This record gives sequence, structure tokens and C-alpha cells, in this order.
Amino acid sequence: MSPEKTEYDQEEIHDTTSNTRELSYSKNFKEIISRNPHAISIVLKLINQIQDQFQSDQPLYPDRMNEVPSYEDRGIRVTLSPVRMHPADFFRVDIEDKSFFVKKKGPKSGGGTHEMKSLRSVADKIKEIKGVKVVTYKLGYSDKFGNHYFVSEWLNYPRLKEYIEKLDDSQKSHDLQSRIVELESKLNKEFIDVASYNMLYNPTDDTIYLFDIDLREN
Repeated sequence: MSPEKTEYDQEEIHDTTSNTRELSYSKNFKEIISRNPHAISIVLKLINQIQDQFQSDQPLYPDRMNEVPSYEDRGIRVTLSPVRMHPADFFRVDIEDKSFFVKKKGPKSGGGTHEMKSLRSVADKIKEIKGVKVVTYKLGYSDKFGNHYFVSEWLNYPRLKEYIEKLDDSQKSHDLQSRIVELESKLNKEFIDVASYNMLYNPTDDTIYLFDIDLREN
């Protein structure tokens, strides 16, 4: 009997490439889009509405804003993600009863299908390390204009860097720092941005989730 699939197990990913786009997606996410045929155009429109508010090159801190930008259309809501960003390119998307993390990057910025490929490689490298996973990726997309989109399940956990800072000099802090060093040692030769600010932490089950990590260029 095969093991029961958990919420954060990775799904099989399908890849397709044409002259104008690259696309990687999970079957589950495709089914959600099929039930909501206008979802992608709505999400892109709402993302643009939020980005139009922020033309400055200064970092944004949504957790310090009196009101975080959030727009809804036909039951789909897009909200500026409550983490530091530069510029506004991280979002939370709510559709049906599910929430997703969406990152939009412009030309020459990476992301999209490249980020999907990177995380798939990371997942393979860490599969023997207990208590460490990558975020559950759903979609990587790069369009003809050079824009890159990456979608994963939304995890409502703190960044590991910020979680450790609140622990002060405790044994738990030292234990987590040791696990970060282990991950850096395991991944740094092949990947960049392996750091605690690109890790989420679930204190309930002591699991670290990796995200926003890229393959090094050859």
C-alpha cells in the first residue's frame, strides 16, 4: 500500500514549451483554473492594480501599512504579501477555498519556470533530510514579454530568520541555526540564496520550508 499523500507532498508536474511561452503546472492547479476560466486574467489585472500604486524603488513593508492593498473581482482576491519586498512583486491569491503565493518577476529577473525547475532540484537534494521540504509549487510560467510567474501553496508561517531573532540566545535558536548550516552546506555548491530569509518555519511540527532558491548558472 502506498503512503497516504499529505497536504504538502509535491504533485506530478507537466511541462510544455512553445516559441512564445514556457509553462510548468500541476494537475490539481490546472483543474482549479479549468473551473475558473477567467482566473488568470483576473489575477493579472489585480496584480497590475496593486503594482500601479507603487512606482517607487524603495522597499515596501506591508506589515507596517495601515491598510495592505487588496482587490477582489468575481470571487478572486489578490493581496500584497505581508513580507518585505522590492518592488511589489509578492502576492497572496485567494480562489475557491484555497490560498496561493504568487511571485511576478520581469525580464532578466529569473523566476517562473526557472524557479520551478530549481525547486524541483532542491526537493531531490533534501529528500533524505528530516524536517525539511520545499514549498508546494503549482505553476511556473514565462510569457513572450519576458515576465515570469511562480505559484505555490500559501503557507502562513513566519520566515525562519525572523522566528530565530525572537528566540534570543536559546537552545532552540542554536538548533535551528545548526540546521540552516547543514542546508547551506548541502545546497550552496549548486544553488544561490540558500538562507534563513528564504525559509519558512512551522513551529508546530518543526518543519522548515524552502523557497526562492535558484540554480547557479554554469
